[in-house]
Amino acid sequence: MKLSKKNFQDAVKIAMMATTQDSTVYASGDCLLFDNNTIYSYNGYTSIAKKFITEEPLQGAVRAKELFSIINKIQDKEFEIKDIGKSWNIRAGRANYELVKKADLELNSIERIIPKDNEWIYIPDNLFEALNFCILNDNNTNIFIGDDVVYSTDGFRIYQYKLSTPMTNKVLINTQLVKSVVCFNNIKEYAITKGWIHFRDDDGSIISVRKYDTSQYPKDEIERVIKENTDGDYVKCAIPDMLIQVIDRASILSKEVDKYDAITMKLTNTGITVKSNNEYGKFEESTDAEIPYNAEFVVSVIMLKDCLKDTDSFYIRKIAVKGTAKETVNLVFSSSNGIKILSTMD
Repeated sequence: MKLSKKNFQDAVKIAMMATTQDSTVYASGDCLLFDNNTIYSYNGYTSIAKKFITEEPLQGAVRAKELFSIINKIQDKEFEIKDIGKSWNIRAGRANYELVKKADLELNSIERIIPKDNEWIYIPDNLFEALNFCILNDNNTNIFIGDDVVYSTDGFRIYQYKLSTPMTNKVLINTQLVKSVVCFNNIKEYAITKGWIHFRDDDGSIISVRKYDTSQYPKDEIERVIKENTDGDYVKCAIPDMLIQVIDRASILSKEVDKYDAITMKLTNTGITVKSNNEYGKFEESTDAEIPYNAEFVVSVIMLKDCLKDTDSFYIRKIAVKGTAKETVNLVFSSSNGIKILSTMD
């Protein structure tokens, strides 16, 4: 049976997101199971049922890493796979591989995770925009989906994105798992079952990821901080086009503050000045902008760059520190449906 290299490679790559080379979680977590025109994988935290229709249905479980490596090495646009009982014969040009089948995955264990047809619900139109917006560059964080809003936080930042329509349940998902979900294309529906949230695309492929208990998530505290930083009067400023490049240049001589590479920013009515210094030298560059604020603060490079992504304006909010005469400066970035609040490091 001949297969297109690209089509097969793309399908296997998606399915491999639910495999692991560390099989301590699940005995066959390093395998892909082919059954009934579907590629199954499961590692305890993610389960994938990727549709892949072939002329002769492929059957059996094979090692994911070796299969993907073989396909990558193939130079031709097409190759042949033949099931010869206890192994697959893979031919491409003069190259001839034999890939041994492993003990089958427990297909029943995977299939029982998948929701019934009547449990699926159409996703909010902008759910994937919200998930992408709220992904933090820290895999130890979680993303909270509740009613018509998506939140994420790492202690320095709070991200919020408004959904076009509400979700049916509150859900908490690890950031790393969310990254796998957004790699799926054309997701149309979701379903929530005990311990899992599932997403199904328009060809019937499904990715399921573990969800966490939401009872301890600090939703009320997050909403309090958002209210504190968004209520009242403020003037939004357009983000200068060249600001991200200036920050990149400043980062070369950044200094470490609380384990983060940090730079200094100064806002005046003539624009934004970015400065950095360390034992190897110093840097300063200004950009013209209409800024109605006067403030100077230290900020994490990586967090600032992430806040500039998918936003088009910002303002600052000075918040009184309880019990002191001091104020802390927060940066509030916004888009049409989302905000990103960044604490400075002074």
